[in-house]
Amino acid sequence: MSPSLRAWAIAVNLVATLVVLAPGVSALRREKWDSFPLTTYPMFSQPRPETETVRYVFGVNAGGERVLVPSHYWTAGGFNQGSMQLGAIERRGKPALKDLCTQIAKRVEGRHEARLAGVVEVVVARGRYAPNQVFRDGDPTPVREVVLARCPVP
Repeated sequence: MSPSLRAWAIAVNLVATLVVLAPGVSALRREKWDSFPLTTYPMFSQPRPETETVRYVFGVNAGGERVLVPSHYWTAGGFNQGSMQLGAIERRGKPALKDLCTQIAKRVEGRHEARLAGVVEVVVARGRYAPNQVFRDGDPTPVREVVLARCPVP
């Protein structure tokens, strides 16, 4: 093996070894760790807040009962991505929220899913939820809810 090729191989191995060992430096700094080896990913190593804010869409039927509108009616992504998108629209103001609400209401009216059949109104909301209350106690009631927009289903 030529000396330059050998030097290249040593350099690559050294860099790879340093990359693999680099997360261990945080252990020496006594950073918070999670249960995954060699990571301090904040999702797992930081304490969760007591309440979390999410944005969502629900319908109201003629009897006044709430019906969750699936996220595919108001976003191309999943629920969490949709919640973030609703937050961006909320920051644009009430006219943007009203336009979105009207679009969702038209989609709800145009589809014939059994659970949405009786929906007469669409509501865009921001709610604060206590994860322990929802997941441990099974109580999905929001701690606080703000209606951002509401519109009738045509």
